Amino acid sequence: MKKRLLSICCIALASITLASCGGENISYIEIHPDVLTDKGNSVDNIRIYYKESDQEYEYKLNNTMTFSDVILELDKKFFYNYINLKSNLSPYPEDNSFSYSNKMTSDYLAENDYEFIDSIGFVPKSKEVIKSETYNSTEDYIKRTTPSSEGISSKFRACQSNLSYQMNDISISNQKVKNVTKTETKSAKEYSSTFGDVVDTNMKYAYSSEIKMNMDGNSKKDNGTANTSVSKSFYIEDSKKSTNKDYGKTFKSYDKENEEVISYTIGYEYGINFNQFDSSFGIKLQSIYNSNLADLYNTSYELTDNYIILKFDCNFTQEIYDKADSNAFDKYKTPTISQIKDEIKSLTDGEYKNSKSSYELWLKYNYSSIKLAYYKADVITNYNLTKTYEESDFTSQEGYDSSAKYLYDYKDLIGKKCIKKGKTTKQIIFSIADNGFEDKISNLLSSCEKNNEYKDLKFIAVD
Repeated sequence: MKKRLLSICCIALASITLASCGGENISYIEIHPDVLTDKGNSVDNIRIYYKESDQEYEYKLNNTMTFSDVILELDKKFFYNYINLKSNLSPYPEDNSFSYSNKMTSDYLAENDYEFIDSIGFVPKSKEVIKSETYNSTEDYIKRTTPSSEGISSKFRACQSNLSYQMNDISISNQKVKNVTKTETKSAKEYSSTFGDVVDTNMKYAYSSEIKMNMDGNSKKDNGTANTSVSKSFYIEDSKKSTNKDYGKTFKSYDKENEEVISYTIGYEYGINFNQFDSSFGIKLQSIYNSNLADLYNTSYELTDNYIILKFDCNFTQEIYDKADSNAFDKYKTPTISQIKDEIKSLTDGEYKNSKSSYELWLKYNYSSIKLAYYKADVITNYNLTKTYEESDFTSQEGYDSSAKYLYDYKDLIGKKCIKKGKTTKQIIFSIADNGFEDKISNLLSSCEKNNEYKDLKFIAVD
C-alpha cells in the first residue's frame, strides 16, 4: 500500500506504466515573465548597509563611476538574493511573486569531431546531426491579508507551477533517436479565516500534474517506439468553525484505484512549499561580466530611488572566451589580457562569427537590503568551423601524456577535415512582477474542481 500526503503532491514514476497512448506531438506553453516598467526617479548616489549574521556589507554607488567599478562594488556580496524568504521571526512568508524561464536550443552538424578520454586516447566521433531543446520554468506567488482587529478576515492566496521539457533529435552515423519528455505540476491555494467569538476557516486547494514521454529510435541492432502519458487532477474544498468538533483535525480517505491513503488538514500553508526555487540559479556578477575585457562590452547603468539597472552586451560568449583563453595559453603559456583579446577577435571574426550575448539586471534595494528584481540573458553561439587537424591540435590537449600508450592515437586524425556548423541559443528570464497570478489561481481551482479525481472519496476526521 502506498501513502500520499497531499502537501507533498508527488507522482511516483512507477505509475507511469499504468497509462499509455499512441505517438502524439508533445508541446508546451512558455511563460513570459513580466518586464518591470516603473523605474522610479533618478538619483546621484546610493548607499546600502547590509548585515547578515556577523557579516556587514556596505555598498556605495554614484553616477560618475565606471560600469566596471559599479560591478566590483555590487559584487562584494550580491548573488543568490532573489526573493523574500520566510523570516525566522515570523511563521508566515512575505508577500511574494516571481517567474523564471530557461530555454536552451542546439541545432548543428559536426563531422570528424573527437573526444579525449583518459587512458583511452582520442576517440573519433561519427557524423552528428544534433537538434535539441530544453525548457524549464517556475512560478511562485503568495498574497496575504492579515487581520488588524477581531472580526476581520485573514485571506491567503498562493500558487506554484513547475514545467520541464526536453527534446533530443540526434542522428549519429547509422543511428537515429528522438525522445521528448514533459513534466508539469501546478498547485493553487485559497484560504480565509474570520476571527471573533467563533473562528470560521475556509480552504480550497487544487493540484494537477502531467507527464508525457515519447521515444522513437532505430539502429543496426534495434528499432522501436515508446509513448507514455499520465495526468492527475485533485481538488479539495472544506470549511470548519472553531465550534465544530472536527475543527483542527486531519481528514483521511483511501483511493482504491491507486491504492493510496489521502490526508489533508485545513491549514494556512497546506499544500504550498514557499519559495522552493532551484538553488543552482544564482548570479555572481563577475561570472557574466569580465572587467578585464571592459572595452569589448557596450554598457550602461541607471541609479534610481527603486532600482540599480545594469545593461551590457558583447559579440562573444563564455564558450568563446574559454576557447580564446585556452588558445592563448597554448601559444604563450602565460598570456596577457591583450593576447586573450586577440584570440577572441580571431574567433569572432572566423568560426564563431555573429555570436553575441546580452544581459539586463534590475536590482531592487532599500537602505538595508538588496535583491534581484529582473534578469534577462540572451546568448547565441554560432559555429562555422572548417579546419584540417594538425599535430598541435592534439599534443596541447589537457591531460595528454606524450609518453603514454593510447588505444586511439591522434595520428589517425591528422589531415582529416573537421566541420561544425550551426548554433546554440540560451535565454534566461527572471522577474518578481505579478505575471497575472490571481487569474491563474482562479483558473486552476476551477479546472481541478471539474476534473477532480477525489470527487467521490469520503473523508473522515482522525485525531
